[in-house]
Amino acid sequence: LGKVKGGLYIGGLESFTNVNILRKFRIRAVLSVMIQVQLTQSDINAPQELGITHMQIRVRDTPDENIFDHFRPAFEFISTKRK
Repeated sequence: LGKVKGGLYIGGLESFTNVNILRKFRIRAVLSVMIQVQLTQSDINAPQELGITHMQIRVRDTPDENIFDHFRPAFEFISTKRK
């Protein structure tokens, strides 16, 4: 897990499912951008038990994927959760 700026972090699925990391960095919301990995119910349960809000944007990691359509919802999620 790496800090980007002012309470904003970037990390992989391992960070999202690791309760110790979520507690240590006081994570309150997680935005997942992926399609290759399906989250299991147990992946989702741990963060929910800590009161963490989760949003998943499903996109393929390919050059022809149109990610632009997902920018606004992602920015809005981040903006509202950082307040």
